[in-house]
Amino acid sequence: MSRLGELAAYKTIVAQRLIGNSNICKGLFYSDSDYLDQPEMANPEQLLHDRIYLYPYKPVESGNENEARAWITISLNDFNGVGSSVIRAGFLTIEVLAHKGLQRTAYELLRTDHIAAEIDEMLSLERSIGIGRLQFAGMNEISLNENHYGVSLKYRPVDFG
Repeated sequence: MSRLGELAAYKTIVAQRLIGNSNICKGLFYSDSDYLDQPEMANPEQLLHDRIYLYPYKPVESGNENEARAWITISLNDFNGVGSSVIRAGFLTIEVLAHKGLQRTAYELLRTDHIAAEIDEMLSLERSIGIGRLQFAGMNEISLNENHYGVSLKYRPVDFG
């Protein structure tokens, strides 16, 4: 597989890690404010391409503006050196977004903040996705429109090549 193909495969590896985390799955699937107290999902793979996207998808721009849902996007940004034998730089970007009606929870954090914290705990200093150790590189709050808000997390792979 080419280096560019390997990069694309990393998004799938990250998505698999996300669906392996019960708290993230519940936060995406259930609309209840006490989503962590809900039953385990029988088939968390159903979230792939429905709530977890391997590209920067914005369902609110696709006619779903009124649907109260939460979702995650995974993208790779600013990689260079892809044509050579060594990939020199880039970012793994994960966006966690939700309708404002889902933000308040029975817990101390907003839904998107809680999911982002779960993701950060999983990925910070992660070595097993194939692009080296992941170093937290930043977070920004984002707003898509008056109904959809969330956070964007950036991770820089370090010590790989």
